[in-house]
Amino acid sequence: MTQSNSKRGMYTLKEDVVMEAKMTALARRLEELKSRGAHEVKGYLAQDEDEQEEMCLIHTLIEEHVDGLMNEELEKIYEELEENEVEEKVEEANKFATINHFMKWKAKEELLPLIKEEKTKK
Repeated sequence: MTQSNSKRGMYTLKEDVVMEAKMTALARRLEELKSRGAHEVKGYLAQDEDEQEEMCLIHTLIEEHVDGLMNEELEKIYEELEENEVEEKVEEANKFATINHFMKWKAKEELLPLIKEEKTKK
């Protein structure tokens, strides 16, 4: 029960004890909530860390798999390019050899009359 001393404006002893008990209960409840909240946050963070670790692992595995597939494709493309380049170079060399052979034959054919004409002129 609340009794106040109207002359002095002060609380009675009984009111002080009740107020102190309420403050103590509130402080205890606050500490309990802080503790539970910290525990829940730690649990949540631990869960997040586990999930993050799992996501990192999954991301790493996917990245390695994609890198492997890309390397395989690049190797295939590189091999095809090498084969095509070799085939193209062989075809080009054959064309040049044929043209060169034809040109040599044609050049010889044309040179002979020039030589004969020069000899006849002298």
